[in-house]
Amino acid sequence: MNLEPKEVETRYDVGLLRMVRNACAQWMTRHRDIISIEQQQLWWKTLNRETWKVFIYWCGNMIVGFGILRLEDGKYWVTGGLIENVRGHGLGRELFTHLINLVKDDIWLEVLETNKIAHKLYMKLGFVETGRKDGVITMTLVKTI
Repeated sequence: MNLEPKEVETRYDVGLLRMVRNACAQWMTRHRDIISIEQQQLWWKTLNRETWKVFIYWCGNMIVGFGILRLEDGKYWVTGGLIENVRGHGLGRELFTHLINLVKDDIWLEVLETNKIAHKLYMKLGFVETGRKDGVITMTLVKTI
């Protein structure tokens, strides 16, 4: 299986993003609520596209995940998720490697303490823990020379 990223650009893409993001809601660290069509449209309408890059990921003709890269206070934050039935096939590594390769500098993420598989993946990718609070682990990517 190989992922094909597509940057979210159209209203149709935004609808697909909402669908796949809602399928991954239980694993989110900040906003776990199911997003309505109206909420998604308002978010997209007001989104600063200079500081946010949003992707949906395809595997063949099936949407399987999403990824978001946002610049906040000089740090790049990555988040993403895969639908449940495609996990465990290396696609998470591919998804986060794609996001990391877009910036390669000062990259951060959050993961739920209960999400042991994602935490292990992030550590393999070179992230280290910087803190824990309220069941959420904050991590940053350590560059090797």
